[in-house]
Amino acid sequence: MSMNQKLSWIADLLDSDTKAMGTYLALIYLRACRANQVYSAKPVGKLEMNEWNAKKLIGRYFGKTEEAEIASEAGSEFIDRLFRYEDVLNYNKRNLILDEIEREFLDKFVSAFEKYLRIDHIPEKSRDKIADILLDVRNGLYGKPSTPAGTVNILRSDLVEKVKKFRGVSEEEILELILPSLMSSGLMIERLLPDPSPYYTFPAPCLSEKIIALTKVGGKVVVTKPGTMEITNKIEDTLSTALKELGFEVSLGASKESRQGEPVRVDVWGQRMIGNTRFSIYVSCRNWNKTVKKEEVIEESGRVINLKELPQLRIIVARELTRDAREAAELEGFHAIELGRRAEADAEEINKFVNKALEDFFTEIAHPRLKEFTSKIADLERKLEKIEKDLSELVSKLKKA
Repeated sequence: MSMNQKLSWIADLLDSDTKAMGTYLALIYLRACRANQVYSAKPVGKLEMNEWNAKKLIGRYFGKTEEAEIASEAGSEFIDRLFRYEDVLNYNKRNLILDEIEREFLDKFVSAFEKYLRIDHIPEKSRDKIADILLDVRNGLYGKPSTPAGTVNILRSDLVEKVKKFRGVSEEEILELILPSLMSSGLMIERLLPDPSPYYTFPAPCLSEKIIALTKVGGKVVVTKPGTMEITNKIEDTLSTALKELGFEVSLGASKESRQGEPVRVDVWGQRMIGNTRFSIYVSCRNWNKTVKKEEVIEESGRVINLKELPQLRIIVARELTRDAREAAELEGFHAIELGRRAEADAEEINKFVNKALEDFFTEIAHPRLKEFTSKIADLERKLEKIEKDLSELVSKLKKA
């Protein structure tokens, strides 16, 4: 029985964004406020959701709307069913089940957050910074996730220091603008219970690629130039063909398992067995017509590091890389294919260039091995010539005898 089938009792609580959000907020409440509680009897969901902290969570995302009541009722029903269908009076088992639910239905919860987050509460000048911070958190720069789906808990003092370190934001801006924006938008939740060392929670849905993209300036607007998708697909097809000719099995738009729950989409993924080792190649084509900056290389590196299966070769296809980006790419182990002016050319010219760039690259890395094989073959030829000569002399002596 799959995990989805085992948890079928939750299905109708996820059939709308409102109910899914109420269910997730009830999950957060149980995890935060009942994390170490052993129940002697099954609690009543409605009483739990009327508790001050649970009401505070509902109010944060729904305010005093009719939807708030629907969400709260879904949360109550979720708690009732959790204790009815699962053996979770003990907190150890309960927390494991909550983790499984969060991971199994993460896409539903992402959809709910997409609707109820208040991104408009973030000043436009801060949106890109906050998106970068979310990405850093997702990629593990601020600490390991506390759940398999990727929820992250972090002390306030650590969060401030990490943002200063990795994003160069002043402490004043962090305290007066960044933290309040994260809180008011719903991207981050403050600890529900009083604590002498305050800390925050970044819910796993808020660290998804979809939400991070939504947070960026213009995140809701996607503009695609005519032919852009066609050329991108042809670049991917070109890479696929080239890798297949080298003996690789290739997947386009592959969904790869990550270390933090949500799958990572990879533009092109190739792999083949070399001896007893599986050799994998990661290729990013998303910026084929853009100038890539250092931050984007670091972001791409974070995506790779987040993969459970780390590739031995990483390739970025872009219009061009800034000087800092090239240095970062080299440090992060990426091979860059820069299209230059060809990014404005037709698909055929781009494909020819990408093909040649790959051919040159693989020839270059194969050259030392080719030299080694050539040397071995030459040595073998010399040995064979010597054996042939010795045999000839032996036959001659035998004939004389």
